[in-house]
Amino acid sequence: MVALQGADSEVGKLRTVLLHRPGAELKRLTPRNNDSLLFDGIPWVSRAQDEHDGFAAALRERDVEVLYLMDLLVQSLEASTEAREHAIKHATATLRLGDTLRRHLQSWMSGLDAGDLAGAITAGVRNDEVRGGFGLVTSLLDPHDFVIDPLPNLLFTRDSSVWVRDRVAVTSLAMPARARETQLTELIYTFHPRFVATPRTGGWTREHIEGGDVMLLAPGVIAVGAGERTTPAGVERFARQCFAND
Repeated sequence: MVALQGADSEVGKLRTVLLHRPGAELKRLTPRNNDSLLFDGIPWVSRAQDEHDGFAAALRERDVEVLYLMDLLVQSLEASTEAREHAIKHATATLRLGDTLRRHLQSWMSGLDAGDLAGAITAGVRNDEVRGGFGLVTSLLDPHDFVIDPLPNLLFTRDSSVWVRDRVAVTSLAMPARARETQLTELIYTFHPRFVATPRTGGWTREHIEGGDVMLLAPGVIAVGAGERTTPAGVERFARQCFAND
């Protein structure tokens, strides 16, 4: 969960939050891939959705505006052709695809509506779901291997961005399984009509930092934890940007 539209402390009146409801991307987890996708086991998706819905309802009962990441992503893709092009380009950028499969996937994704495109980007595409672009890559991959990986960690929305005062800091996630999450977060803050004028800092191409390692202790006081996922270089970059923005 990440607070939106301005924050200078972890304690105070919560007005707007960004959530991701557990969805199809979690159903893609199997004993073969859960480790590489940073899960210790296979979650009970329907139970996770029920618990999430209860949490979101409790927030709304307290007059908190709840925004959903998938809704914002779809609206961003609908609002901008450039947003669609960015999303497709980054989803197919992995070197393991090769030119033949990449061109086919890009052509196929270009024909999807915003909702289906958002679904393909977040839930992923398996090799046995590809209907074309056949070549050496598709023939040597296992049918159940993903040519576009799912993003089951999307529900941790606090990691991919954090607000400092009226400015959103888009982070850079160190784990390869999560790198595309911040690409989508930056896309939303760049192209969604609600946020297009919002001041931004950071970015997914910068040194690694996770929003979950950032704590707003008080107005003007920020604590950042450094470790495996937030590097010292990431902390330095974030600190310089905070100082530059007063």
